[in-house]
Amino acid sequence: MDKTLDLATQEAIRRYWGFEELRPLQAEAIRAGVENRDSLVVMPTGGGKSLCYQVPPLLAHRTDVVVSPLISLMKDQVDGLQACGYPAEALNSGIRPSDQRRIEASLAAGDYRLVFVAPERLLAPSFMTLLENLDVRAFAIDEAHCISQWGHDFRPEYRRLATLKQRFPRASVHAYTATATEQVRTDIIEQLGPRTFFVVRHFQGGIQISDGSDEMSPWRRKPPLTVEEARRVAELPTIDFLVVNEESNAAVEHKSEKLESVNVVGRGTEWLAVSGGDVFPGRSFTHLEQQASSRVAVINQKLSDEMFGQLGGVGKNIKIAAVPYRVIGIYDPPPDLFGSGNRPQAIIPHNTFDKHVPHFRGWMNFMVGPSDSVTVRAAIEDVIAVLRSVRRLRPAQENTFDVITQDRILENFNAMTAVFFMVMLGLSSVGLLVGGVGVIAIMMISVTERTREIGVRKALGAKRREILWQFLVEAATLTLVGGAFGLALGWGLTIIARAVTPLPAVVPLWSIIAALGASVFTGVGFGLFPAARAARMDPVEALRYE
Repeated sequence: MDKTLDLATQEAIRRYWGFEELRPLQAEAIRAGVENRDSLVVMPTGGGKSLCYQVPPLLAHRTDVVVSPLISLMKDQVDGLQACGYPAEALNSGIRPSDQRRIEASLAAGDYRLVFVAPERLLAPSFMTLLENLDVRAFAIDEAHCISQWGHDFRPEYRRLATLKQRFPRASVHAYTATATEQVRTDIIEQLGPRTFFVVRHFQGGIQISDGSDEMSPWRRKPPLTVEEARRVAELPTIDFLVVNEESNAAVEHKSEKLESVNVVGRGTEWLAVSGGDVFPGRSFTHLEQQASSRVAVINQKLSDEMFGQLGGVGKNIKIAAVPYRVIGIYDPPPDLFGSGNRPQAIIPHNTFDKHVPHFRGWMNFMVGPSDSVTVRAAIEDVIAVLRSVRRLRPAQENTFDVITQDRILENFNAMTAVFFMVMLGLSSVGLLVGGVGVIAIMMISVTERTREIGVRKALGAKRREILWQFLVEAATLTLVGGAFGLALGWGLTIIARAVTPLPAVVPLWSIIAALGASVFTGVGFGLFPAARAARMDPVEALRYE
């Protein structure tokens, strides 16, 4: 068995499948599933792809969804899994309505670890709602080459699986196929990964510092984006939708209730396609309301609760920046890593925002969704070409705008977290040093108070190394207990983070071993001086100590 897998994984594989060894790449694919990381797995037929998505939900005690194109494939896998006691089921057109209702009820109760479905059933609104209530954390796409228009078995309904990331931002997506050319692999990744990209006036990763000078404020050399530019981009055949976006803070009032500094967002009508989530009860604003600059607003649940309590806000009148609006819907956002859904927010038509909400002008941005028939790269190239043409930029001139993908945003986030990791590592080292000084102080006091005890032990024949070992063990035990207490606290915080955020927070086994090892090492290292002092004591002098 691959030693990089933990003991629980190895035991589960032996118990349910009877395997003592894994085939090449299986361990890496299983680990990606357990850690909730997106993956593309290319294995030859008979290479064990199915095991890679069957193991993770069993270990995580969750329900995963497998998308399969053929009923016969589903039946074979489900029969095999049920035969070895694995809780799995399939939903397809070949089962009776009564069995379907029974399976859906059991699925809602969380009784299955795997459920197999065809893409058509997966994307049905009622089934998507069921999965959202279940809080599904992983989707496995079998025969993933069907997604790609360059694949030999291309199926249009597979192409619609690109919406999974929008509806389930917490969930990881794992694509499995037996064969795929480089072109097909690229297409699969683009289709299943986030496709929306952003056009902004200026993007600079990391922490931005400006002293007000032109040199430290590069955005001043870039003109703001305009509504006309948004219109030109939206007309491109490679673009499915474009949403203009601007934000500000303003006071929101209802009768005697008033909330200061509420996040007010002006957006285009297709904003839900980018933001995800749903508007219920109520609805979002329409194109006509956008064009007419209607004073209508969609508010999130947080703002509704604070302004209206249990009565609900739909149909109520509010004031945003002293201008009256009618609430037409309650926005239920998807889970957000940074918890921005807990902040009161109002979303209004962009034309209305531009007219009535005070804001810093010049920071409009576009959220752009490419058509299903083109790659993200092709759509970006078309957007860049149009904007350069509108701005009359010569070939040698740099772009006076930035186009950023979600992958680039993630890379920037990872770079920043890497910096924070190094800072925290430094602070932890300082903490270990301070703790070590504390160990020396405690052990020196212990040695002083137990001087006569040390003298008695030596008089009875205890050797120097035995005294040394005794105090080293005490010092290591002291730091080990402290380290275990810190790990328990960290484990508790991890559970809280996993419960309240989309962050797949885990405490890996290696980090526990490393933390406990560092604790013991600190105790031994800093306890060495007090232990050596105790070991070198003269027994006669020690017995005379008062």
